Amino acid sequence: MKVVNFRNGAAKLLLVVCFVMCAGSVFAQHRYFCELKSVENNASSSMYVIFDFGTRSSYNLLGVDNDKTVVDEKGKEINFNGIVDAADYMADRGWSFVQAYSTVDDDRQVARWIFTKQAASFEEAKAGIMTKYDYKQMKKMKYGLFPFGIILAPVAVLLVFQRH
Repeated sequence: MKVVNFRNGAAKLLLVVCFVMCAGSVFAQHRYFCELKSVENNASSSMYVIFDFGTRSSYNLLGVDNDKTVVDEKGKEINFNGIVDAADYMADRGWSFVQAYSTVDDDRQVARWIFTKQAASFEEAKAGIMTKYDYKQMKKMKYGLFPFGIILAPVAVLLVFQRH
């Protein structure tokens, strides 16, 4: 059996390469995808732009799932002039365009643009983009059952005193 001599340059290089590969896997980046869907609004000539990160269905029984539209930090829906405007929004947040195609879903023309982003986590990839669903979830976490607690606390106290 031969012992590896670390004074040898090739052995040192091999050790450094192994170290770099191991360290790189600790900080691994993943590729995340988002599909922008531009859907005709049957009620008017406007378009919905839906941001689909693959987490939930984009449509419900009534049509477009408005929870996938993008909102600002106050929960107000961001209206895009079209899918190109929404694509600029994505590019400003580090997403890269991959592919575009169109389909017809339920007699509606749907333009679909695929974007990708390298990030360490889904939250990092989605940073700066908040859907209406995300905003509702944030509000639930922030306030919890606080408004209901104010209403239900006196009722609970009355029930306790009635039992005794």
